[in-house]
Amino acid sequence: MRIYSILIFLSFFMVIQPGIDILGSGSTEVNNPVNAMVLLEKNRDHIYPANIEYLDKRTPIKLDYNTDVKKYIDFYIIDNPEMLSVIAGRSEYYYPIFDDILAKHNLPLELKNLTVVESALNPFAVSKSGATGLWQFLFHTSRMFHLNIDSYVDERRDPEKSTEAACEFLSYLYRIFNDWQLAITAYNCGPGMIEKAIEKAGGSTNYWEIRQYLSAEARDYYPKFVAACYITSFHDTHGIKSSKFDYKYDEVESVSVKQSIWYKQISKVIGVNESDIRMLNPVYKQDYVPVYDNAVKINLPKYAIKQFIMNEEKIYAYKLEAKDYNDIRAEAGRIEGKYKTIHFVQRGEYFHQIAMNSSCTLYDIMKWNNMADKNLKAGQALVIYKENEKVNKNVPKLKRTEKEPVLLVDNH
Repeated sequence: MRIYSILIFLSFFMVIQPGIDILGSGSTEVNNPVNAMVLLEKNRDHIYPANIEYLDKRTPIKLDYNTDVKKYIDFYIIDNPEMLSVIAGRSEYYYPIFDDILAKHNLPLELKNLTVVESALNPFAVSKSGATGLWQFLFHTSRMFHLNIDSYVDERRDPEKSTEAACEFLSYLYRIFNDWQLAITAYNCGPGMIEKAIEKAGGSTNYWEIRQYLSAEARDYYPKFVAACYITSFHDTHGIKSSKFDYKYDEVESVSVKQSIWYKQISKVIGVNESDIRMLNPVYKQDYVPVYDNAVKINLPKYAIKQFIMNEEKIYAYKLEAKDYNDIRAEAGRIEGKYKTIHFVQRGEYFHQIAMNSSCTLYDIMKWNNMADKNLKAGQALVIYKENEKVNKNVPKLKRTEKEPVLLVDNH
């Protein structure tokens, strides 16, 4: 299917762009699948700008194309197609949410692609600076936009509330600069850096003229945004299909919860997987829904809504037994939902240090390695199992270097 879609695109592109020689110097071997792939990659320099121009005509945000933009499009399409497939799958769930809110604020819908740059569309993403959620708000700035954060709740991870906050911030930045290229860049570095760059550029407000006065990260933010607009619109063109997200936007509904409950209570009574509840409700931090005063909403698969309503009192009444030290010792070594890694003990490393860094206990490590005591030796190979739930996996982000873009994995 991938090859056929490429062939269809090539024939379509030749019709609408008769001046571009997609086949190269007289070549006619389009019907060969291998050649089709080669031709598509060979003509990226024609395809990219033509598609950017198509997008540019449909948005008030000026979308420019140059080698910097090309570098980041290539990063996804050529170097990381699997990551792009995951992003495309997530977009089918999150983008309808963003579109509704952006439209309500009368903002360009293309701004939703900032979440690709910020978080790779993962609401559980956390940067090294502590920025969290789809739109990556810092703890102190989130208070400016009335996003509640406590020990149980982090509204930076709420797709709707964080998007409302992002719209408020982006509207404010556009009021300052009256230019979307500058407003988008200011979302990354703050309006102060843009104002200083304008001063250094002699008052010029042309993005490409002031860009040299920005930090390295801020310089690359707008090109990454343009690349994000491209890849979410044209990944299919390059034979990259969306990976299947567990739920579509219209397969999920919200229901009111009147008493505080654990995800496990819901799961035990009506059978919805805890991992699904967690994925659909990223705002709750401890697999627990707190009800302080008024009822709150949680998202569930549509098929489970009726079951929840019918069994609501039973869910509230379901008793969970708290585990103590002895229970945890007895369960040490569980590997379900985890993947295997090998850790080589470094000279001077402590057992507790290794366990803390691996998000497990030393009893887990002892069980996984059939160890009778806690003695370690430098160079010893330890089998360690780590969490494999997709909502908790680290999120790859683009980091600029002097040479090529590389993957930076933010540590939670």
